[in-house]
Amino acid sequence: MGFMSFSLNYYCGELQKLESGAATAEKIYRAKQLLKMLDDLVDEGYTELCEELEKVFQGVSRLRKYLQSNHAEPFELQRKTMNDVDVMYEQEKLELVEAIDIAIRKTGEIKTKSDDAFLNELTSFCKWIGHEENTAYIFLLRDTLLPYIYYKSRNRKGIYPWLLGRKTLELLVGKSGVDDVIRASLMDALEYGECSDLKHFLISSCRILVRSFVNIHR
Repeated sequence: MGFMSFSLNYYCGELQKLESGAATAEKIYRAKQLLKMLDDLVDEGYTELCEELEKVFQGVSRLRKYLQSNHAEPFELQRKTMNDVDVMYEQEKLELVEAIDIAIRKTGEIKTKSDDAFLNELTSFCKWIGHEENTAYIFLLRDTLLPYIYYKSRNRKGIYPWLLGRKTLELLVGKSGVDDVIRASLMDALEYGECSDLKHFLISSCRILVRSFVNIHR
C-alpha cells in the first residue's frame, strides 16, 4: 500500500469515527490533530494529499466543518519568522558535528529549564529506538536534530548527522522533486514489489529508484 492509498484509507476511517455519534473533547482534539498534519504538509510544499482527500471525499472540508460545528479552532500553524534570503551567514566554514557541538555548548548558558511535555515524549521515543552495537544511526537534519543531541549527550557511538534536505538533493541531482522520486520508490516497492522480507524490499525499491532516475535524466 502506497503513501497516498494508505493515507486516503486512514483519513476515511478517522472521519467516519469522528462523525459517528456525539462529539467529545477527545474527538475534537483528534480532528485538530488530523487537520494539523495536513496543514504541515501543505506548509512544507506537499499539497498532493490534501488535494486528493478533498477530491475523493471532501476530507479537508469535513474536518474544518467538524471543528467549526463544535466551536473549536484548528491548531495554529507556526509561520517562519524569516525567509532564507534574510539569513546572514559568516564566512567561516564549520564541519557539521562541530557546529552542533557549539550550539550545544551555548545552551549551557541558558539558566531556565523547559517543562515542555514534548521533550518527555521525545526522550521516550529515543529510548524506544534504543542503541545497538555495530549499528550506524543516521540522523537526517533538520527533523532529527534533537534526537541526535540526545544520543550525543549520552556518548553513543556510531551516530551520524546528515544535513540532507530537499534543496540539497535538488542541487546534487540538478532536478526538482528528487525527494518525491525517492519516497515514491519506497512506497511503490511496498505496494507493488515482492516484499516478503527486508532484503526483497530493498532490492525492489532500488530497482524502482534506478528506473525513476533514468527517466529523470532522459
